[in-house]
Amino acid sequence: MQFNTYLFVLLFLPVSVTGYFAANRLSDRAGQLFLLAMSLIFYAQAGARCVLILLGSALVNYTLSLLLRRQTGVLRTLLLVLGILFHVGLLFYFKYYNFFLTNLNQVLHTQLALKDLILPLGISFFTFQQLSWLLTCTKEELRDCSLLEYALYILFFPKLIMGPLMEPEDFIPQLRDPKRKRLDSEDLMLGIRMFTLGLFKKVILADAFVKAANWGFANESSLFSLDVVLVMLAYTFQIYFDFSGYSDMAIGVAKMLRLDLPVNFDAPYRALSIGGFWKGWHVSLTTFFTRHLYIPLGGNRKGIARGYLNVMIVFLVSGIWHGANWTFILWGVLHGAAQVVYKMIHTWYDRLPKVLRWALTFALVNVLWLLFRAESVGQWLHMLGQLVPFTGLSVSAELLSALCPFPRLGLPPLLLLPLAAAALALGLWLIWSLCGSTHRRSFPNTRTAMAAQVIMLMWCLISLSGEATFVYFGF
Repeated sequence: MQFNTYLFVLLFLPVSVTGYFAANRLSDRAGQLFLLAMSLIFYAQAGARCVLILLGSALVNYTLSLLLRRQTGVLRTLLLVLGILFHVGLLFYFKYYNFFLTNLNQVLHTQLALKDLILPLGISFFTFQQLSWLLTCTKEELRDCSLLEYALYILFFPKLIMGPLMEPEDFIPQLRDPKRKRLDSEDLMLGIRMFTLGLFKKVILADAFVKAANWGFANESSLFSLDVVLVMLAYTFQIYFDFSGYSDMAIGVAKMLRLDLPVNFDAPYRALSIGGFWKGWHVSLTTFFTRHLYIPLGGNRKGIARGYLNVMIVFLVSGIWHGANWTFILWGVLHGAAQVVYKMIHTWYDRLPKVLRWALTFALVNVLWLLFRAESVGQWLHMLGQLVPFTGLSVSAELLSALCPFPRLGLPPLLLLPLAAAALALGLWLIWSLCGSTHRRSFPNTRTAMAAQVIMLMWCLISLSGEATFVYFGF
């Protein structure tokens, strides 16, 4: 189930919020059972097979955690390694098995048969949540955690499919807090406002740039140089408003239920360096890799060269995690290389004017988003090849029409060009004004502000007939 559907907004969400607090009046356990049931219903639309895989992996994980708590020394380490291998192996099988065989066939000129595999929805996200539990379950505050509390940590529907990723010691205490068991009007209103803002980002803003981005990648062989620039910008806008919109909605839904999810975006497109970008983009994933991979590898404590190697390992794993395609792997490697270069030259680089640092960072992010969206590395290189020898200001009429915020209505390119430029200028302004984290945003309770939020929500609901899948939905 997606957040940007009538089913979720008009039925599932109201039933979840009212039912949860009503069940809490019976008992804490009743409230948790209700929330778990709603989370299973939410995920069930992915199919019975996906539900069985998720529940099976969760049961194995919980059993391993019980064994880990009772063991010490080598045996505990062995169980931990087995648990990590189990989850990584499960992720590899469903997400990368056919990718691995395809490349093996190409290298060895074999004909190994591929399998007809269905990728479980959200497996990349819930696998990392399972690993977070396994790596922290021996902490004192989690040792008495029940199966029900563990199941809610893994299956809590706002974060189940696309995050934000969250550590169990930050989630479980909230479930136990008696102050969070009763409906709170302020949290409810704040959650609704955050959800509305996220829905607006997705439905009105992100989906406005989908057509232009899709047209560009479907017609890469005939693009002008300026076409490539516009397609890059369109996808840069799309992926930000899409994923940050989802994160805002997830945090908003959790806030309605009086549960706090971590911040996932903090003004990434305002960053003055690639390091700053990753402090603001997909923050929960960066935090996960820092805590569970970069620091255990030694971080920067074992010398400069080792620190650079650890950075490259983290971004390589990040690229692999994003998808079974060489584009994602290269995207991760190039981001890692950019981080290493920045660490090498940051003393000199940080003296440059802020405008120049922002422009260089934003340009690099755009070029790498082009790789992230491309179907192959070859397609990315071809589009860059059309961009580098800049051939003038010609723009395809179809792309202008896709970027135009109004129906084309047979308008000539001379009229479409300023309309498309206005749409991109609006996108840039919205990126700058809305790319700050929602947690920094104040939501005034004035009548004007309330009226604006109601209008935004109504506009989104009217536009849901053209709903589109989230970019990260299949990860």
